[in-house]
Amino acid sequence: MQGKNIPLIDCPIDYIFGEASGKVLNEYGRFPCQIQCAVYAFMKKGSARATLNITEYEFHENDFIYVKPGSFFFVQECSEDAQLSYIVFSSSFVEKNAYGMRRLSLSTRNYQPIVKVNEEQKDIIVQFTDVMEKAINSNPVMLTSDTMVHIFNLIQQMFYEMDTTSASSYQSTDRKTEIYHEYRNLVLQHYREWHQVAAYAEAMRYRSALVFYH
Repeated sequence: MQGKNIPLIDCPIDYIFGEASGKVLNEYGRFPCQIQCAVYAFMKKGSARATLNITEYEFHENDFIYVKPGSFFFVQECSEDAQLSYIVFSSSFVEKNAYGMRRLSLSTRNYQPIVKVNEEQKDIIVQFTDVMEKAINSNPVMLTSDTMVHIFNLIQQMFYEMDTTSASSYQSTDRKTEIYHEYRNLVLQHYREWHQVAAYAEAMRYRSALVFYH
């Protein structure tokens, strides 16, 4: 299948922290890939449009973003003034420290990658990224891999808390939406070997017509 040729993107070391501009993302980030690592980012300014799994999202200033490991990702476009801070945790790091990740995944069944933060939360995130940058650039480096385990858990918990308290976060209890999420997750897991809708319908124990009912 064509999907087998999709590049797999992972972090070569335990973590990477940095900033990216819209210009850089437009030049080097516009190709479809499957993200193996965990990515957290904060949109400082500007906007962007990207496809995450099979859904298109728009990202704007003050958006706190989380891309789960295993997600399919494609940057469509970024505004020239876009600027974001990011921290990436490698798949091996995530697997070794997966307790918090499992807890978070259970808490966010209908995964939404964007939390719109308020001005107070924005200030906290900006201060946090400033401290991270200073700690990483210190001599000797203050943030070892062992220390980053706590940072990893802190960031996960921070995203979860903001997600559950944000009025702008999308939370749906509609049954059709739940069916859609279940179907989407199955497609992402089995698209290489399951080529018929009936296979997904059987796995979900629904008739094909119900899976696609609108």
